[in-house]
Amino acid sequence: VMKEKSSVTRKRQEADEVYINNMLLWCILFLFVICGILTFYYFRNKRNAEEQAFESEITTLQETTAEYEQTLQKLEKAEIENRAEIADMKKTIDKLKNTIVERISRGKAIYEKLQKGNCQPDDLKGAEDYLIDYYLIFVPEKYNKWNKEFEGLTPRMYTYLILLDMNYSDSDIQRILGISASSLRSLRSRTMGRRGKTTYGS
Repeated sequence: VMKEKSSVTRKRQEADEVYINNMLLWCILFLFVICGILTFYYFRNKRNAEEQAFESEITTLQETTAEYEQTLQKLEKAEIENRAEIADMKKTIDKLKNTIVERISRGKAIYEKLQKGNCQPDDLKGAEDYLIDYYLIFVPEKYNKWNKEFEGLTPRMYTYLILLDMNYSDSDIQRILGISASSLRSLRSRTMGRRGKTTYGS
């Protein structure tokens, strides 16, 4: 009887161990699946963010400033009671203009660094946006030309075209952007894939 009880207890313990091991295995597999799904969505969202077409902040600021200036002119022609509103409007316009000047200043600094062959700054958020906005203001013929020849260019694609316009070689562009040769080939392919009917450089 004691042997039978011992045997039953041992079998039960072995069954419990198998059950626990199976549960641990399934938990590990579940965690791997969850990690895989999260990794997939992370890189997909990152890729989508990188592929978003560039939208000029300078253009938006300029349009907003123009709208406020038109409103200000109407207020100034109206009654004296609008003095407080006029003062607030002028402060808002000055703030917008200062923001535009700041963006252009940052873009100019980045442009001059790239001209000297320095690497693109990683410590300045939106560095490519500042650079492109600077190009939009001071080299509008190139910026407008690219907009006619390409569709939906991302900030990185614009930066690639700017570096080409500076006559940098592939190795220089790799170093400046801090990317590999394969990444540069992919960037070139994706950029030229946005080309319209006209041909770049023609």
